[in-house]
Amino acid sequence: MVRSGRGSEDRNLKFEPMVEISKLSQAARVQIATESRHSAIETARQIVDSPAMQAAVAVQENLATTQLLADLTQSHAVLQAAWQSAGILDRVSDLHEIVDPLRGAMDEFSARFSLPDLSDTVKLMQQFQQSPEMEEFSKYAASVNEIQRAMDAMQTPWLDAQESQRSIAGFARIQGIGSILNRTQSFDDVVSKTLRSDLGDWRDKITWPEPVLTDKGVRAAFYVDRGFDATLTDRPAPAFHESAEIAGLRRQPPPLVANYGEPVPRVDSDSDEEALVLTNAAHDWLQRLESHLRRFIDTQMAAVFGPDWPRTQLPNGVYDQWKEKRESAVKAGRQPKQLIAYADFTDYERVICKKDNWRQVFKGYFIRPESVRECFQRMHPIRLDTMHARIISQDDELLLYVEVRRLISVISK
Repeated sequence: MVRSGRGSEDRNLKFEPMVEISKLSQAARVQIATESRHSAIETARQIVDSPAMQAAVAVQENLATTQLLADLTQSHAVLQAAWQSAGILDRVSDLHEIVDPLRGAMDEFSARFSLPDLSDTVKLMQQFQQSPEMEEFSKYAASVNEIQRAMDAMQTPWLDAQESQRSIAGFARIQGIGSILNRTQSFDDVVSKTLRSDLGDWRDKITWPEPVLTDKGVRAAFYVDRGFDATLTDRPAPAFHESAEIAGLRRQPPPLVANYGEPVPRVDSDSDEEALVLTNAAHDWLQRLESHLRRFIDTQMAAVFGPDWPRTQLPNGVYDQWKEKRESAVKAGRQPKQLIAYADFTDYERVICKKDNWRQVFKGYFIRPESVRECFQRMHPIRLDTMHARIISQDDELLLYVEVRRLISVISK
């Protein structure tokens, strides 16, 4: 994903309201299309000419610049027709002028990655131990030997020849996250603080601007603004996935608890099915996680408040919403399930953190309510993408793997 490199400027992002296109004349629509694409072209031109391009991830379906490239290419025919009708065909060449250099820059970046042999990884680790990054690495419960073994286990090109120390640091951090989650209670204060330094601070309640949920470029800046560490995902997709698997973050998703929900049919989409492979996999992970969450909440709440706990222990209005959903499902011919099987994703944090529920049931599991809020907010954008068949990013994937791992380790005991 492209990192903006703007530092504090990212904190001043402004989100403008969308124009209601249907109410405009044809001439106005052409003008908006032209201005929109010129803005996209200028953004791409800045990416190509900027040092930030050197930090781009060479990921075909996930990279923000790749998505921009795909959008520009896909819209070329539509835009050409609009420009032709408006008599401004001479501007079409601008698209080729920017798309071709962008594609070349991305290919060049991808070629930078290599798979070091065993003797090389020994030297790399020696260099890493003498670098400033080593002191920061001490926060994890991982040894240098573990990182060495993880490097030796890799079978796909992962090392950026031009940014070797940065590349090693990102790889080591992925392994460190896996190690600390494997050795320490997932919602322990030390774990939460460590993850915060890597994934960003998500504790405060977030009011989600619409572009963050739908625009990959805006979301990338949003993640960086919260403190997401770019080095974690700055590698080609096969290498990122393999490193996450070695770290124990991306293995088999939890089994489905059928009585508390079953996979919701994926949204039918005209998008390229191959590009949605990762989205569909994330959808599966989330559905399985939710079935475990529902069983956990239902079991723990019933043990304290009795089997009819939803009637008295839910936030205002939630009980009626769940009942209405179950009644609709039964009318459609489906077998009824436990009431919590009809919960929305945003309901779980509200139920867990409700003051009396937290005090009497959940405090012993999650330590602090802000850690629960942080966990679910990190997964919120990817949950929306998977339900609307939108392509996800590697940053999204990492947040999903980490938070599913944390939750399952607590609720499956």
